[in-house]
Amino acid sequence: MSQAVDATEGSSANQSTHMGVKETLRELLRQLVRYRLATALLVVALLIDVAYDNLLPLCMKFLLDKAILPQDSDAFFLIVSVLGTAFVVAVISAVGRDYLYAWLGAHALHDFRIEMYQHLQRLSMEYFGRVRAGDLVARFSTDLAAVENVLVIGMPTGFIAAANIVVSTIVLFVLEPRLAMIVLLALPFCVLGPRILGPRAIRTGYQMRQEQGVLTSMVQENFQSQRVIKAFSLQSSALSQFHAQSEKILRSGLAFGFYAYGTQRTPNIAMGLFNVLILSFGGFLALRGELSVGSLVSFQALFVNVTVSVMTLSSFAPTLLQAATGLQRIRELLNAPTGVGERDRAIQLQPLRTAIRMEDVTFSYTGERRDLDQVSLEIPRGGRVAFVGPSGCGKSTCVNLIVRFFDPVQGRICYDDVDLRDASLSSLSAQMGVVFQENVLFNASIRENVRMGRADATDAEVEQACRLAELHDHIVRMPQGYDSPVGEGGGRLSGGQRQRLAIARALIRRPSILVLDEATSALDSATEGAINDTLERVAGHQTTISVTHRLAPLVSYDRIFVFQAGRLMEAGNHRELLARDGLYADLWSKQNAVTFSEDGARAKVDPASLRRIGIFKDLDESMYREIAELFLVEEAAPGAVVFREGDEGDKFYVIARGRVRISGRAKDGTEHDLAVYQDGDNFGEVALLRNRPRNASVTTEAATVFLTIRRKAFQRLLDRHPAIRAILERQLEARRGIASTSHPEAS
Repeated sequence: MSQAVDATEGSSANQSTHMGVKETLRELLRQLVRYRLATALLVVALLIDVAYDNLLPLCMKFLLDKAILPQDSDAFFLIVSVLGTAFVVAVISAVGRDYLYAWLGAHALHDFRIEMYQHLQRLSMEYFGRVRAGDLVARFSTDLAAVENVLVIGMPTGFIAAANIVVSTIVLFVLEPRLAMIVLLALPFCVLGPRILGPRAIRTGYQMRQEQGVLTSMVQENFQSQRVIKAFSLQSSALSQFHAQSEKILRSGLAFGFYAYGTQRTPNIAMGLFNVLILSFGGFLALRGELSVGSLVSFQALFVNVTVSVMTLSSFAPTLLQAATGLQRIRELLNAPTGVGERDRAIQLQPLRTAIRMEDVTFSYTGERRDLDQVSLEIPRGGRVAFVGPSGCGKSTCVNLIVRFFDPVQGRICYDDVDLRDASLSSLSAQMGVVFQENVLFNASIRENVRMGRADATDAEVEQACRLAELHDHIVRMPQGYDSPVGEGGGRLSGGQRQRLAIARALIRRPSILVLDEATSALDSATEGAINDTLERVAGHQTTISVTHRLAPLVSYDRIFVFQAGRLMEAGNHRELLARDGLYADLWSKQNAVTFSEDGARAKVDPASLRRIGIFKDLDESMYREIAELFLVEEAAPGAVVFREGDEGDKFYVIARGRVRISGRAKDGTEHDLAVYQDGDNFGEVALLRNRPRNASVTTEAATVFLTIRRKAFQRLLDRHPAIRAILERQLEARRGIASTSHPEAS
């Protein structure tokens, strides 16, 4: 589990440029005026509503002064008729206005969602590696909901209230300028509180939204990591992190609520005070005969109209402030740079004719260290090439650049003679069929998942692709055949079936280049062998680029590029590389140190291979044979806990086949990844010589076969050969010294 952070995609720079109320209203109006006709009709309906709200108080003046007090029935019926007609028109206008508000609000939100989602598709892989998924989801949910509250609920009421304040104030000056001056003095006091408290509310509201995004990510991560949490007893640590993050939201939410409601309260206080002044002064004028009773009643009704409008606007303030913070975060997403872009008049790539070349390519994910360092290589058309090397060596980075998930920092990658930065992204993608280690399947039918490789593929082509991937026979045995749902994440299919479906999805594109990025590393040995046989058959005349840590399937490949620490160390075919006795030969020896029986139930270690394990270096040949006899075979399913940090160290492990993740616990109790070990790697050396607790935790990421030696058995061997103990102690100390300067090991 990763530690919670206080900010996600929004940087500190953004925090100094928050969107204010004016900017928020301007942005929302920009969304609305895209629909000019509907907006114009809405303005007309708004004016009718405001006119009626001001006509009603004026009718009170005329009823009192022109009809009721003079006892003029004709004037009375005329005024009532005008008022009734205005009421009918206002009701019809209000119903139409409500529909227009709903229509405009729904369309504006639709535009926001589409704009956000379209931009999301153009963002670089670097962005998705940097931003928490939960924070992105929050921008589509809580942030957009805050904008929706303003568009659909707040702005209709706010517009009418603002228009009523303006029109009513003008009418008040017509009725009685002296009293109207008091109203005019009151209005600035209504703005004073929001002016002071509003920016503070926006800042604290933005912080609250950021914290909520972090909390959403924590919940999502917790949901996805339940196996690890339960296996490592991390419930208390997870709850502690959640509690700390929730308290941050509590504090920022309290501050936002206080400032937001203060923004709402201060105008009401000002209007209440001036209401008392107007009643007092107006009553004094009426007492002296300088103001008619009808004018006083009408003026008071209009002032109440202004007061209610001010209160409505102030009650709208918290909603508007929440929308301002939500819109700020939405704008951060929309303003995020796309990274890998497409130039004007980009070249449309055709099927590969000559070769793909990497020319002095340097690349870094973070800018802090080079993940590739001046790499030059060539992949000829129709060739079968592989990138191999230890974990983190840069082999997958090469593929990421070739499929243009990223662009090089220096150098260039050419497709035929075209720099990929000059090519259109869609034409490059059309040449590629990619099978990843962990392929995403959508919660749809088998047919729909395969067709995502090419939307216009016919049912016959879907079936042919599945036949090539050797999945057709499995599909037809399912009750719904090709219409069978795969479930969320492909959960209704086995690991091998999911991988075959991914192969079918790649093949249906008819790619000129087939890219296999650790396509079989997460599978058991039997399934892996079957999938590799399938890939061998379907490769045909395509250019095949394979990233793998398993070397056995590469014996027949045309060229193998061997990487270490971001540099290309060796290149050649299998036979040439073995003859060099370099890094590839070392990797080959480690992976072939173990031989399995045909049924995979038994395995044994080649004694000569033990000299490549650091702690066993420089021993006599006879010792290697005795040590090899001590190894036992153990199997573990994906997600299994091999051991936890703090457990008793009682075994030494060699990975015969599979992959494990090494993780450690920080001082604050959070779990963090240290390394990934694969075929031929080993760990737990200290356990052979010393009774110490484990200094890290190990969890399998794929079906894994271990060869293990128990400490008790190894100690009995040392008792028979006491001179060996000193040699092993020296080797162990040297080994641990190297590890401390590179990366931690699980001991």
